[in-house]
Amino acid sequence: MIDTLVDLDVLLNSKYQFIYIESLEEARIIEHFRMLAKEKKFKVFYWSAADGLVDLSTKSKIWGSDEFSEALRYILKSDDIFVLVDVQKFLVNPINLRLLKEIARDPEHPMRTLVVIGSDLDLPSDVKRLGISYVPLLPDSEVVREIYYEEVYRYLSEVRGRRFVKPGDMEDKIVRDLAGLNEEDVRRLLSVSIRDDGKITVHDLKKILEFKRENSGKNGLVEFGIETLGLDNVGGLENLKEWLKLRKKTFLGEETRISIDPPKGLLLLGVQGSGKSLAAKAIAGTWHVPLMRLDFSNLYTKWVGESERNLKAALREAEAIAPCILWIDEIEKGVVGDSSSDADGGLSRRILGTLLTWM
Repeated sequence: MIDTLVDLDVLLNSKYQFIYIESLEEARIIEHFRMLAKEKKFKVFYWSAADGLVDLSTKSKIWGSDEFSEALRYILKSDDIFVLVDVQKFLVNPINLRLLKEIARDPEHPMRTLVVIGSDLDLPSDVKRLGISYVPLLPDSEVVREIYYEEVYRYLSEVRGRRFVKPGDMEDKIVRDLAGLNEEDVRRLLSVSIRDDGKITVHDLKKILEFKRENSGKNGLVEFGIETLGLDNVGGLENLKEWLKLRKKTFLGEETRISIDPPKGLLLLGVQGSGKSLAAKAIAGTWHVPLMRLDFSNLYTKWVGESERNLKAALREAEAIAPCILWIDEIEKGVVGDSSSDADGGLSRRILGTLLTWM
């Protein structure tokens, strides 16, 4: 299996004293540290609100480490790797924040590394600047395909004589549809798809799409489940219809005799009532892909840096459910502003820069 956490190992070997990881894959990352401890590459301790500090090699518990502040005091005197979860609610305590800062910039223990993991970490800016952020990469098609082969082999090896029907082109389709999901979800969905009937079917692809739908749009930044239409509902726009017809297969990753790059974006410009929103719904309906709507008014907040963070979170949701259509309605209201003006603190320019970099 390709090691998708190799960049994390680089940070550990580089002796960074403080690493914070924002990820839903807590279990996989902890297991990675457990393997490092088993291979004796590092001595690793793990802290959770339920167990306190535990040595991942010997499974022995550090007495008196149930309290978060006491665990931090123990870490402050040590030289090993410490992996912490469940920390967010303890960061409102100024004593804990002070201890965390002392650990992150302690010159007397340069070999110690503190790793904090959470699905929605909200560390103060003065704490963040003392460490380095790490976000596990989403598996690409090569990794997804290898996970697929692993799950097929595991399924066949469990029961002697068990069979698996070769999926043909369905293999490429399921690999494509799993794009944008983290490794834990990919492995879980493949396991279910293979084990339910010993083959990959259209029903399995629908279940994957449904999983993406259920796990997108929960934070209110994007709207999901919008009713789509067909291009027959759109009057005129013949050039657009022809453009979409030529590029449908390349967008969906299907084989085509025409050498055309997959389209990444489309700007529809016109007065109100000219069919721009209707066209967005029709594109998704014609290409049979999910439609997500991004409203810039949901992104802006009064907190510094939070608007850009909301935009990045919304774009990650679109990536997770790809292939899809991301409909950004009235985009000019989100990125409008005088480029030479700092009336909004440069927020419009940062939002525009983030969006253009992503595109």
